[in-house]
Amino acid sequence: MSLIESESSEVSSWEVQLCQSWKNAAAVLDGLDDGGRLMGGQLEDSLGALVYFSQTALESLLDDEGTDTYTSVPWKRLWSRAESISRESLSCNGGIIMGSVDGTAPDAQPSNADPSLYDEDGLLYGGYEDEGTWREMSGNTENKTVNETEQSSSVPLLMVCLPELPAKAQAEVELVCATKRAATCLDVCTGPVATETIEHGANISHFNTLDLPWNTGYDGKQTGTGSKEGNSSIIMSSISRSMGSGCASMSTVMASCASCSNAMNLDTEQVLSEMIDLAMKTAKKRDEEQALFSVKDILNVRLYYTAASVSKLGKSESEAKVEYLDDGSHLRSQLHSVLKLKSAMYYHEKHGSYDSSNIPAYTVVPVLGMHLSFGEETPQLENQGIPLLAIQVFMCDMLRTEAELWIKYNR
Repeated sequence: MSLIESESSEVSSWEVQLCQSWKNAAAVLDGLDDGGRLMGGQLEDSLGALVYFSQTALESLLDDEGTDTYTSVPWKRLWSRAESISRESLSCNGGIIMGSVDGTAPDAQPSNADPSLYDEDGLLYGGYEDEGTWREMSGNTENKTVNETEQSSSVPLLMVCLPELPAKAQAEVELVCATKRAATCLDVCTGPVATETIEHGANISHFNTLDLPWNTGYDGKQTGTGSKEGNSSIIMSSISRSMGSGCASMSTVMASCASCSNAMNLDTEQVLSEMIDLAMKTAKKRDEEQALFSVKDILNVRLYYTAASVSKLGKSESEAKVEYLDDGSHLRSQLHSVLKLKSAMYYHEKHGSYDSSNIPAYTVVPVLGMHLSFGEETPQLENQGIPLLAIQVFMCDMLRTEAELWIKYNR
């Protein structure tokens, strides 16, 4: 979290909180070590990044000029600004010098490549722990130096908007990172983007904004009323970031509705099944022909689904109107069914018995909106559609990871 306390009635903007969140994350990673000679980790060692925003952050952009692609709500501006801030933070490790937390940062000498980062005495950042603090203390508010690397620019970012965050925060960052010991001997890299399309001959409704496939109808409203037959398609885009060869990987898959503007009736169980299959299939390096993970290696599945329709109250209003669905109980039961079936089929194929009780942990999270940033690997799609579902699948082969670390570390 940003952990910025407001000294006045004016709360700091979500942009400031997002920058501070990345800086806090970098500082925490820098303070971690394995008790050996290695210093803490850094942001580019992340396998996956999740950026949270509150509804307040979205509403702060309602008065801005400009229009978005698929709604009057400024989703596009929120994602664009957030991605720019996050990429800049990743490129400079949140402004934190590795080793500064424990006072073990190496003494760096002035470099011809970046002389502006040193003061007149030759001290990097004037002796402060990060560039932002140095510029603030010295009164130099010019743009920070950005040294974007291939590693930092390719970290996938899943961004979601929630109704509210703890402690009235407007922005938070959550990371899954490799330890510095693992990152030094096992390559951490991003795989290629994979896209698949599911075609449906489904009933497409007359676009009731609450008529989403997982609406159980507990509010008394009939779903799919006044529908007509038509073709529809779901575009699934997946990207993974892996550590080592078959050691650990985080796959993020986004499913978007491409052929309808608001809602439709579709087989969500089939969509979830294919999303998990795509997540396992893309969990590999670029030079690997096939992934080395199976359902037994899945430690956790986190599913995000659009739980409400968001609209602007009026042209002059700075508040958003949110209409919630009842819950995601139907979607949750479908995800459980998919994981149970895949686990049972795997154990029957490998061991000849149906062990349906051993399924991965899973979480279902309702959100107002979501966006997946691929970094440099952004796919070129004519119609990216409206995001409906997103999953993050974390896979790890413990035995392979320990073996690879023993073989490669410090050798």
